[in-house]
Formats: sequence, structure tokens, C-alpha cells
Amino acid sequence: MGFELANPMAMPIAFTALVCQLLFHGGFIDIVAINILPHFGGSPLRGWEPNKDPEKNPMQRRFMSENAAYALIRLAPVFFMKDMNVYLICIISYLLEASSISWEINCYNATKDALPPATLMCIFSSWMLLTVYFNQGGYIPEVDPSIFKVMCVSVAMTWLAWI
Repeated sequence: MGFELANPMAMPIAFTALVCQLLFHGGFIDIVAINILPHFGGSPLRGWEPNKDPEKNPMQRRFMSENAAYALIRLAPVFFMKDMNVYLICIISYLLEASSISWEINCYNATKDALPPATLMCIFSSWMLLTVYFNQGGYIPEVDPSIFKVMCVSVAMTWLAWI
């Protein structure tokens, strides 16, 4: 159950789709869009049009660091495909980000632009939970029921944060 790099040719389609989602969210959104593009003038926080204002103020740097940490967590299942613990930590990361976004919306009057990322946290955590639940082809050799229960509670809490 240790290190095992995702191999789409040897995985069931449900797990291949999950890997694609993890690479898109953890790799492209969290690393490229949030951590690399700001160095070239555009960013999700300030609009995509390049401008001459300094990009990396303290709030931007914290946002970038937070998303780099999320990327590390969300890319972990790509390297540990059959480890339930890694899926649990990934689902908890979705809960934490959804809670953070909810907090910003409810306590600091964040714009409604924050709602789509919160919705994605709900969708992605549910997707991961369902992929593990159905465990197509018995790909994960040992699905631990206690870890699965914590995953279910975490996904439910992610949806509650969205409300």
C-alpha cells in the first residue's frame, strides 16, 4: 500500500477519471493558475488582465502558499493510489477549503465569485468518496470501514459549509 504511481493503463476508468480531476485541480488550478500566473501579471485575485500593480501583497502570498499546500495534498493520491488514508486527508482538505470560503462569504462579505470554488469542493469530495465507495474492480485492496465513515462525515460537513 505504499508508493504506487497512477498508471491509467492498469486502473479502472473511475480511478483514471479521479486522477484526471486531481491533476487538473491540484496541478493546474492550485499550482499553475494560482502560483505561477501571478508572476506574469495576471492572477485569480486581481483579474486576468496584466496590470502594473504589485501582485504579491501579503494576502496574495498567503493565498498562494495555502493553495500550494492544497496542491501537495490533492496530488498525493496520484502517488499513493491504493491508500485509504491519503484519500481521507484529501477529502479533509476539501472540507477545510470549503469552510474557509464559507467563512469569507458569511463573515467578510466575500463576493459571490467565491461560491463556484466552494461548490467545486463539494463536488470533488463527493466524487472521491463515490470512487472509493464503488471501488471499481476492487482496485483498493482494503477499504477500511472506519476511515470510510470519517470520509462520509467529512463530505457531509463540506456540503454543510456550502449551505
